[in-house]
Amino acid sequence: QVQSVDMFGNKVGFVKLKSEVYDRDGDPLAGICFLRGGSVAVLVILESESGKEYCLQVRIDNVCTVQPQYMALPAGMLDGNGDFGGAMAREMEEETGIRCDAKNLLDMTALVYGEDFEGMYPSVGACDEFIRLFLFRRRMRQEEILSLEGKLMGLREENEKIKLCLVPLADLWHLSPDAKGLCALLLYSKLKEAGRL
Repeated sequence: QVQSVDMFGNKVGFVKLKSEVYDRDGDPLAGICFLRGGSVAVLVILESESGKEYCLQVRIDNVCTVQPQYMALPAGMLDGNGDFGGAMAREMEEETGIRCDAKNLLDMTALVYGEDFEGMYPSVGACDEFIRLFLFRRRMRQEEILSLEGKLMGLREENEKIKLCLVPLADLWHLSPDAKGLCALLLYSKLKEAGRL
């Protein structure tokens, strides 16, 4: 039973459904599911000439983020064409103003899981969403990095109001409660530790 459908223009955006599903042994499974589809997020690390590393975060004003201090990684939904890197490059430019080619983005989830999983699953029991976590690193002058703080971004026609903020990379783990950011930070740390970055 489809309970609701939200359209994004002429495309299906979100679907909530209730179903009667049984496992192989005939036992009933939880039947309510929110179908959101895949999405992408990127850990943006900007390094100054002195070696200081910053993580570029976004603050998005919407009904879900009522706390003004809430920060998150730049992210977006996939459009269904399977081009994860291209989708992330487009979202990153829209949300941060930083233009990059998809080949400059490292898909950390693919590096860690290969073909075993489509990405990181934030809510396995209730939603089909998976998130591909990317890494983007760039060396910039300190003044360029600091000039990004407070910059307003987002697509006005999509009612996006995004404010950029910089966080020292070493402090990200305790300054942002964003699950995407925490997972990306863990993958980044473990990949570095394993000598795979």
